[in-house]
Amino acid sequence: MGSFGERLQREREMRGITLEEIAEATKIGTRSLRALEEQDFDKLPGGIFNKGFVRAYSKYLGIDEDQSVADYVTAVNEAQSAGKLTRPEYAPPNVDEEVDTPEPVRIPWGFLILIALIAAVGFAARSYYSQHGWAKLRRQSTPVQANPSATPAAVAAQPTTPAPTAVDQNAVAPAVDAAQKEPVPQPAANDATAAADGFVVKVHAKESAWLWIKADGKIVISETLAANADRQVHAAKQVILVTGNAGGIDVSHNEKLLASIGQEGEKKTVVLTPKGLQQ
Repeated sequence: MGSFGERLQREREMRGITLEEIAEATKIGTRSLRALEEQDFDKLPGGIFNKGFVRAYSKYLGIDEDQSVADYVTAVNEAQSAGKLTRPEYAPPNVDEEVDTPEPVRIPWGFLILIALIAAVGFAARSYYSQHGWAKLRRQSTPVQANPSATPAAVAAQPTTPAPTAVDQNAVAPAVDAAQKEPVPQPAANDATAAADGFVVKVHAKESAWLWIKADGKIVISETLAANADRQVHAAKQVILVTGNAGGIDVSHNEKLLASIGQEGEKKTVVLTPKGLQQ
């Protein structure tokens, strides 16, 4: 079955992925990724960071993350037991070392008393105004009503609004009829059969076949298809397809069946674009 690092490297190479691609996607340096494959754990930062590297590496390949972390821990323990690690991975803390503990912050009693007095004064002022002050403020803010005994001269001085003029129905009717007879432009119907952006790749398994697909830089499929199983992906620019049984699958590009991409049991990698299969 191979060591932990060998298994990672084998899974990566089966998918035709380089360390640089994983480094760009996960933001982990190629030096650390290569150290995982070579099990050179002394070159890794250690602790929880290493497990995070393993999870990110496994997620990009589409393999079980928890199993990869468990295999990594086993490999580290074996290397540590064999004395191959110059820096222990899980070294327990040294209880004999003196640890400087900061002294607790001491707050003067006078400062606490001042805060309490300020809070008491504020509470008392709030209680007083809630019982006496707010009613007075509400009375002062009541708007003065208009004097009903306004003089006729004041009323006459107000501007008058002209009465609305009657609408000539005979003049309006022809305009309405003309508007009703004017043809109303209709929106163009959407072409339901218009081609969507990008292209579609469909895979039909004639027999059991391992399949790995990356569409526009993102892994979308990584599994073993059973016979008569179908998978379909949509992409805008590029599809990279890797299979372990080239003769056991049929590949279609935009519903057009392509010629056989290889022999039965043959591992094959093909690239498809909107124009079709790239040689």
